[in-house]
Amino acid sequence: MNNKQIKTSSKSTQTYSRRIRWGRVISYAILIAFALVYIGPILMLVNTAFNTLPQFMVNPTAPVKELAFQNFIDAWEKLIFHNI
Repeated sequence: MNNKQIKTSSKSTQTYSRRIRWGRVISYAILIAFALVYIGPILMLVNTAFNTLPQFMVNPTAPVKELAFQNFIDAWEKLIFHNI
């Protein structure tokens, strides 16, 4: 029998430099800006819904200090669901 040597080849590690695709970066920046513009009013709506009326009259854009679920209870009671 012949003894054969098995050669193992080690792959040389190469570093690849990636090009920055500025078109993609700009398009993602624009998409993020539009998302923030779209989400802003929704967050304002949720913030206003949990404010009490006196808190809203003082500063409508202030963050909620205490969640007021009474607004939702009042709205539910004022709607007439039993006639539908």
